[in-house]
Amino acid sequence: LSPRLAAPAMGFCCYTFLYVAILTLLPPETPEAHRALIAAGMPLVSIAVSLTLGVRLLGRMSAVRLVQSGYAVAIPGFLLLWLFWGQGAGMVAGGFLLSGALGIVQGASFASIPELNTPPEDRAAASGAVAQLGNLGTTTGTPVLAALLVSTGPAGLAIAAITLCCAGIAIHAAQKARRQRLI
Repeated sequence: LSPRLAAPAMGFCCYTFLYVAILTLLPPETPEAHRALIAAGMPLVSIAVSLTLGVRLLGRMSAVRLVQSGYAVAIPGFLLLWLFWGQGAGMVAGGFLLSGALGIVQGASFASIPELNTPPEDRAAASGAVAQLGNLGTTTGTPVLAALLVSTGPAGLAIAAITLCCAGIAIHAAQKARRQRLI
């Protein structure tokens, strides 16, 4: 498969694996006093950051680079969750940081489709691939991370999430290298 068509979808799969699972798993694990804040706030932070900072940054860097940067910024968010698990304010801070970072990943992933694919038929194919791999990530992320949380605790969840962030960065680097070899 073409690295121009595959890159947006492959990077997006890592995002959907993480984001839906985190939105599902964090609120019940957050102390009750902060539960409503994290449950309602995380999606709003994600949207707000994507539509403000994300749009601004897309004017300064490529969408692919912004996806990688979003994953890199999410890593400290997952570390904060691990360090402050069960402590409301720390979990909210970590949740909001990674939520904003993953909002950047989401928006930049969609922006990478036309950036990497000029012909309309290639854009359509890349969009279809994003939809399919997004479904795969959404379907598998919550049960896998829930099982890790139950069996290994917050450390296992954080390590898996950080690994997925690194995979998202590496996938885009590998696909960029493939694109450069084709030129």
